[in-house]
Amino acid sequence: MENHIADILNGRFEYDVGTLIFPERRIEREAEEGQKISGCFHILSSLQRRCNGTLYTSEPRLELDRASFSASEVEIHYTFDTTGLEEGDIIKGEIDVVSDAGEYHLPFVFNIQKHFALSSQGKIKNLFHFTNLARADFDEAVKIFYSPEFINVFKGADEQYRNFYRAFSTLKGSRENLEEFLISVRKKAPVMYTVDRLEIEEDINDIDESVTLLLKKSGWGDVSLRVNSDAGFAVVGKTFITEEDFENDVCYLKILLVAGAMHGGTNVGTLTISGNHFYENVRVVCHVKGERPDRILARQKLEVSLMNEFLRFRMHEIRLDAWCRSSMILIEKIISVYNHDLAARLYMVHVLILQSRKQEAASVLGHIKNEFDIEKRKPEYRAYLLYLESMLERDELLVKENAEKIKAFYEEKNNSARLLWLLMYMDEEMEGDPHRKMAMMRKIYAAGRRTPLLYSEAMLLISAEPSLMKGMTEFEVNSLWWAAKHGIFNEKLMTRIAFNGNRLQRYVRTYVRLAGAYYEKYRSEEILGAICTHLIQNHAASPIHFKWFRIAVERQLKITRLYEYYMYSFPPDTRALIDRSVLMYFRLGTDIPDNLTAQLYLNLIQHRNTAGDYLAAYDPQIAEFALRKASAAKMSDELAIIYEYAVSIRNFERHEELMNALSGLCFTHHITTDNKSIVSVSVIEFGFKTERRRMLIGGEAYIDIYGSNYELFFEDSYGNRTADKTGITDRRMLQPIMFEKYICANQENNVGFAFYICGTGRRFLSVDEKNEAAVKVLTKSDDILDGERNEMRRHLIGYYYDNDKFDELDEVLLSIEPAKLNEVMRAEYVNYLVIRGMQQRAYDILKKYGASRLDSKVIVRLASRMIRDDAYTSDKFLMDICISAFRHGKYDEVILQFLEENYNGSLRRMRDIWKAAQNFNLETKHIERRMISQMLFAHSFVGDADDVFLLYAKPDNSDDLVKAWLTYGAYDYFVKNRVTKEYVFERIFALLEHGERFVDVVSLAMLRYFSEKKEVNPVFRRGIARVVRYYLQRGIVLEFFRKFRTFVPEMMLYDDRTFVEYRTNPDKTAIIHYMISKETGNESGFYTEAMKNIVGGVYVKNFTLFYGEQLQYYITEEDGSNSTLTTSRTLDSDDERIRNSDTRFDILNGILVSRTMGDKRSMEDLLKLYIMKSRAVEQKFELI
Repeated sequence: MENHIADILNGRFEYDVGTLIFPERRIEREAEEGQKISGCFHILSSLQRRCNGTLYTSEPRLELDRASFSASEVEIHYTFDTTGLEEGDIIKGEIDVVSDAGEYHLPFVFNIQKHFALSSQGKIKNLFHFTNLARADFDEAVKIFYSPEFINVFKGADEQYRNFYRAFSTLKGSRENLEEFLISVRKKAPVMYTVDRLEIEEDINDIDESVTLLLKKSGWGDVSLRVNSDAGFAVVGKTFITEEDFENDVCYLKILLVAGAMHGGTNVGTLTISGNHFYENVRVVCHVKGERPDRILARQKLEVSLMNEFLRFRMHEIRLDAWCRSSMILIEKIISVYNHDLAARLYMVHVLILQSRKQEAASVLGHIKNEFDIEKRKPEYRAYLLYLESMLERDELLVKENAEKIKAFYEEKNNSARLLWLLMYMDEEMEGDPHRKMAMMRKIYAAGRRTPLLYSEAMLLISAEPSLMKGMTEFEVNSLWWAAKHGIFNEKLMTRIAFNGNRLQRYVRTYVRLAGAYYEKYRSEEILGAICTHLIQNHAASPIHFKWFRIAVERQLKITRLYEYYMYSFPPDTRALIDRSVLMYFRLGTDIPDNLTAQLYLNLIQHRNTAGDYLAAYDPQIAEFALRKASAAKMSDELAIIYEYAVSIRNFERHEELMNALSGLCFTHHITTDNKSIVSVSVIEFGFKTERRRMLIGGEAYIDIYGSNYELFFEDSYGNRTADKTGITDRRMLQPIMFEKYICANQENNVGFAFYICGTGRRFLSVDEKNEAAVKVLTKSDDILDGERNEMRRHLIGYYYDNDKFDELDEVLLSIEPAKLNEVMRAEYVNYLVIRGMQQRAYDILKKYGASRLDSKVIVRLASRMIRDDAYTSDKFLMDICISAFRHGKYDEVILQFLEENYNGSLRRMRDIWKAAQNFNLETKHIERRMISQMLFAHSFVGDADDVFLLYAKPDNSDDLVKAWLTYGAYDYFVKNRVTKEYVFERIFALLEHGERFVDVVSLAMLRYFSEKKEVNPVFRRGIARVVRYYLQRGIVLEFFRKFRTFVPEMMLYDDRTFVEYRTNPDKTAIIHYMISKETGNESGFYTEAMKNIVGGVYVKNFTLFYGEQLQYYITEEDGSNSTLTTSRTLDSDDERIRNSDTRFDILNGILVSRTMGDKRSMEDLLKLYIMKSRAVEQKFELI
């Protein structure tokens, strides 16, 4: 700009600077939070001339790649930084362009948005958009759902679903979890499935068969189904079904039935099809061809009945004849179904022999030998045949011979119970030796043979000779139990049963059953004691054994640890009061496990109305127990009841300690489910950063929940989650309100406690002296979401400020991370920083994040302090915030002075600063100088331009800037014919009078100004005359010089002249084409002549015209080879000037006029006057 001032002072003016063109008339962009966006705009000169300019932006976030330019066309790149801005912010402003072609303002608008995920359907801005995308392309929706940008959709009405997203987005890429999310937030219904049948039944030959199960679906969404088969013979074609497996909403599921994996008869299996909100079992039944299953089952039932009848006979429950009759009926039924059944035929022979129907028996036996190839049959059949032959023939030799054969069969196959039974009745040595019989039966029992034949024989032997039961092996126990089940008892055996039971080295369930049956039969304390002793010795105590301990207690048996095992086996679900003798026993203390102790106390508490005296005696024990378990952080349904009772025991010395311990358990919730596929439960609680997860054991879990605003999510073994609470129970174990005193006392070490104190999960409201400590804990905890921590800090800061707790306030202020604050909170934070004198920190925050939400008053306070620190006065950002506050009408004297001294920008803004400074009576020389320089440079002026200049150019100021201003004003007036204030010319006149020098255009403009006044003040006449004469001497004469002929006589020499003035760009040549015509009609033709450029593009040509002559002319402008006609005109001689003038030239014109008018008298008078003046001139002047 200084160079421009010098050019003006030296008379170097640009006649036409043109204008700047902005192809981008406005910058309007959308910008995402936390991003930087770039762009550009262009500036062009309308005249394609090199323009010089400077760029200013009203927004610090908008950075330009250059601060100035010098070109005819320029591309300006910009970067807009959204750091610290939030969705919904609209940043408006202007880029001010100050150039030598004028001053311009390019508006800009930046709309701030979230960084939304971009899909094929555009930006996903809310869940409605996302649901539409999922319906159209579920695969793309999966990618969007797990992208980091998706979290930004949770605003407004969708904010309530943020926790659902946190839960369902844990397993990246899970289609099932996305499906469940959409269902949980009620954006879609579950996909529904149906199968065409719930049972597949097929008859199978020796080859594999394939069957198809039709699975139909309805609705849109993820299709993820798992297919499992629990049968090896049913192999599914696909174990995982997706959308691709459906065609027109139908899936054809192939199932291969593998014949080689089936057994004979009926094979049953189950296919399970499961997925989100779908579970279906399909039964698979395959019949392998062969014997019909119903016939096999009927035969088996007949054989069982036949054996039972025989055992009844052997145990003397029925007589021989009755047994024979009933057995023959069953045998005939078997034969009617299976005519070739060898076993049935042999049974028939046996019965016939016992019925003394030997002839029939022999006939049937002969038939068997003829019809059946006995030698190829099992040894049992062959031995049975030999046994029947021996019974029929009664020949001793045959009996011995057959006995040897049977013995050989047994030795060959010594594990056969049937061969042993036959041998016991055929072998003479064994028949009389019951000990040997028992030994052999024990042996094959140990080999795994279990049959009522042996049990019945053993029972008969032991009943006949109890001494055979010297010990109590498993065989004896099972034999006696078999007999007892069938109502067969022997009182003589009871003592041995009781005695031998104590000698068993391990728990034998069958022994307990046996002894129990004998107790029920005989009510013997001996056998009851044996049962309890056996259970205690072998540590067997479960609810199924409780009966025996209860009876023993009721009968007051003296058995070591009886009362303990009473409790060990006490059924948890029993409603009965524990026996009072047991209560008395444990009153002074227990050594049973804690779970049984808890059961004891729970039982007492539940029967407090009927056992109050016992309960009171137990109070100290219960309280101590509760304290110990609470201190170990143990919780269960039983313990919860005990805890609630324990806190009511007021005379407990350690009551405070108990309450303190229980305060850590009062937030425990008991979660249960009957869904066996769920393996874990997670809780996402309002305010907490992470979820809490617990594995389910036995369908239940205990998890801490501190507030009321939370969501539960359930996960299967595949990682799929659901929020469906069908079949779910959620119960708080204790009521925190009972422990608030102790919760408050421990809040500093427990975030959950502090969270509860601050509002039990509701949105945080305020801080008071009751929750101050808790809020402080939460603000320091990384377990709390940043947004909630900031909200709490916000209220905590306000509380400290309102209550003059400045040390605590400063501590909180220094602990805050500005990056984690939103705009509103950051503005409040900066406000408090400024209040507390932490302006350096506040200034740094504003510099990084901006001040869009900060109250202008705060900016004023901060900026004033920073200005006083001279180290920051050169920082551009300080200027930015100062001008920002000023635009909002907020400033003080310090800021105004700073702006007055340093601000550069648009003229209108500088004018506003100047006015404000004037109102504050501040010195304004600096800004006035910058304004005047900028107005001259940009050829742009504000409304108060003259006032600014006059204040700057006080009477004693005549510096170059003042002279440049006056010069430019004179130029505008003289060359551009623009209106100029009077003070300009008066000031120019005064400076000229004081010897200041100006370029020609200034003096000429001054002369023109005074020529237009009706009367020139005598004060100015001498100065004016001097200037006119100066130009007359230089041969510069203009039309308006005639106005000064009264006090510049020299101008009379030009009375005969007519002046043509023309103004244009001095870079062009003005050519006048003229012709002077007379009344007589004589014309000389057009003459062409270049006009004289007097100054700055003011061209002049003078002519001498007599009366009656007429000047016709036109002017062309030439610019190189181009010529342009610009104006044309016709001028006549000036009759008025002729009449009012008395020069000889004017007298001659008067003579011509009088002659034309026919006024002879006037003509004669004028001739006399002309002759007289001519003689006077001749006498007065001589030719040199």
